[in-house]
Amino acid sequence: MTISGFLLNNTLQHTAKKILVLLVAFTLLSVSSCSEDNEEITEDNKTEISFKFNSENVQQDNRQSVTEIPPCSEAEPSYVMIALTGAETIGSIASPQRVEFNTATGKSEALRLDEGSYQLEYFAVFDSSDNLIWYAPTDSQFSEYVVNPLPQAFSITAYQPSTLDIDVICHDDRFLNDPVAITAEDYVAGLGAGFDVTWSEFGRYMELYQEQVATDMGDAGFRNVRIRVQEDNPDATFITDLRQQIQDAIDHGMNPIVAFQGRFLEDEATSDEEARTYLVEWWRNMALELQDLPSELAFNVMVEISGTYKTDYEAINSFYSDVYDAIRESNPNRIIIFPPVNISNPEYLQFLEIPGGDDPYIMAEWHFYAAGPDPTPGSRKYWKDGSTLEERRNLLDPIETAVSWMNETGYVSWVGAWMAGNYNKGNDYTVEEQVGIASFITRTLNSYDIPFAVNAGNKFYDYEALEWFNRSVDAGGIPIRDAILDPDAAAVYTGIDYLGIGVRLDPDTYSSSQLSTLGVLENIQSVMVPFDFEVRLYEGDNQTGNSIILDITTRDVSDFTVRSIEVLFKNTY
Repeated sequence: MTISGFLLNNTLQHTAKKILVLLVAFTLLSVSSCSEDNEEITEDNKTEISFKFNSENVQQDNRQSVTEIPPCSEAEPSYVMIALTGAETIGSIASPQRVEFNTATGKSEALRLDEGSYQLEYFAVFDSSDNLIWYAPTDSQFSEYVVNPLPQAFSITAYQPSTLDIDVICHDDRFLNDPVAITAEDYVAGLGAGFDVTWSEFGRYMELYQEQVATDMGDAGFRNVRIRVQEDNPDATFITDLRQQIQDAIDHGMNPIVAFQGRFLEDEATSDEEARTYLVEWWRNMALELQDLPSELAFNVMVEISGTYKTDYEAINSFYSDVYDAIRESNPNRIIIFPPVNISNPEYLQFLEIPGGDDPYIMAEWHFYAAGPDPTPGSRKYWKDGSTLEERRNLLDPIETAVSWMNETGYVSWVGAWMAGNYNKGNDYTVEEQVGIASFITRTLNSYDIPFAVNAGNKFYDYEALEWFNRSVDAGGIPIRDAILDPDAAAVYTGIDYLGIGVRLDPDTYSSSQLSTLGVLENIQSVMVPFDFEVRLYEGDNQTGNSIILDITTRDVSDFTVRSIEVLFKNTY
């Protein structure tokens, strides 16, 4: 008698969940009661049956959780309670018969039954403390979980082994890996470049949002959006809009990450318990609202931590433990992302205690230059053009700090926000200067396989006109976008100010024929030059004739007819 068992993840009642399928084998051994020497049938002419336990592997399916199902455990089976009708009656549903189990042999005591037809009416497995650990449902109770609900018919014949597949179920309070879910390691591998977005943060952008935004970002090559949520008590309309944004992102090839602003926690809570309760309940409710969405959706517990708890990592770590438990009630395999204190400063990763033990669906977030660089020499965020070691180290040091932490702990992480210009302060940087820092940051993060979101989508994309900004005094633009998407390629555009057709060019030489194929021959009007790159434009084919050399992004080269190009990565740093 082979039993395959379904394990239901522990959930709230009526919550759609993953069901992990544990194949557990109880083998019915039916052997004629005969002598080993002469194989003669004994006087009672009965057949012995027993149950043998073997553990196989785990599968899964989606079902509806029911809390009445017994919890699974690591305890070994101690006895089986059964009820059979047919050629003989063994027990009853009201009073099943106990069959002892020998854990040393993995086999139950033998039952001696007459040959004939039987029907299994009841089957349950208990541990030595009389706890029910597996249960075979009937066709009127939990039958949607199993292939073969009780009652089940079978026959016993002397000398012929009999088998019967019985499905048993339990809901799993333990953490079990979901083979369909995305682990943090795989999630990070697919995150790529993306944007922090205000689609569900500020009323104006919530009203302006249209699916075209997600379409254009996904088509450009961005692979994630961190959707910052400010709403303290989301109503049904808000949740509906948020779910649509999440689905739009997924539909257009991007991983959506819901990130909570949590300003009440940081600035208004009057005690740790009030802050804890607020954060935990917010995430418990949000997790329930979004639990049925695909695995591409992740939860970023906080955008960043400032205010009251800016450096209080002990309190935040304590909050995180409860938030983790609250989310796992309804989302056992959802990616959860935890930031360190002090505005997600990577130097504070060392104080971050990520809950969940060996849970493979957890990771860290950190950010730097989230409000852009500082043009003041000597500041920790100083960046002018990257020509000095001081500027480059200001960017390299926090990245290397995070990398060192990941190597030591084994956790993966991503950068939740960085800016190429200090937009929040009016912006001291030209588009051309922003290309330099953007390509340097992106190239470095890519070298460590660290994905990121750029702060913020509304600085690159015009939500009213539904198009990319080409350049702006207080925002990014198309050449910065292209440098972020591919920091190891230059780009040329058929319009002044980076408008028109844009084509990225890897380090190489490009003839007139190649430029014609790309649709830009004799029509290049502006050029994006990444950090430590050089682009040489020639008036003649095959890099001949008069030329100009560009080592910085240039908005207007319309007075020069380009018939061939050479793109060089200087690699001087």
